[in-house]
Amino acid sequence: MIKSIIKVLLFIGIFSTIASAQLNANDFKKFQLKALKKADKFGVFVWDIEIAKSDTMLAKSFASDTLINYIDNKLTTSGLTPVTFDEAGDLPGGPSLDVHTVTCQDTITNKVACNISVRFVQDVQLTRNVRIMHYSATTWTKNNVFVSEKDSLISNYYFELDKLLEDFVQDYKSAN
Repeated sequence: MIKSIIKVLLFIGIFSTIASAQLNANDFKKFQLKALKKADKFGVFVWDIEIAKSDTMLAKSFASDTLINYIDNKLTTSGLTPVTFDEAGDLPGGPSLDVHTVTCQDTITNKVACNISVRFVQDVQLTRNVRIMHYSATTWTKNNVFVSEKDSLISNYYFELDKLLEDFVQDYKSAN
């Protein structure tokens, strides 16, 4: 009898934890979509990729300008309106889509671990401190982590980046 009660309580505890986590995830998703609303234009910013600084084979494919042009083209083709990062600074809230990549290379196996973060960043105002007008905050974010042979890193990188950009476009369109 006591074992049955413990099992039921354990089941209820696990179920409520899972349900609560799902509600929190749904609330977070709603917050992210709400934060994308009415951001008609936004800039695109790409942080330098460390591995490209020390590898001439990767330097051109991972140059900030190359990636910005690629991302701008993907977003424009999807019906969104990216502007230059400088132009975004003049928009209300200074919204921008930032791409940040961290890499770690294993020289023995010639594999590269990669984390791509795509974030929508804009100025926000804290309700607890309204005197300070602008805080830069990440209001939407997605990440992909993958491991690749160095020889196929460029194609794998763009494949993973495309998935993140598709997620952003889908969320952006559902918010607007």
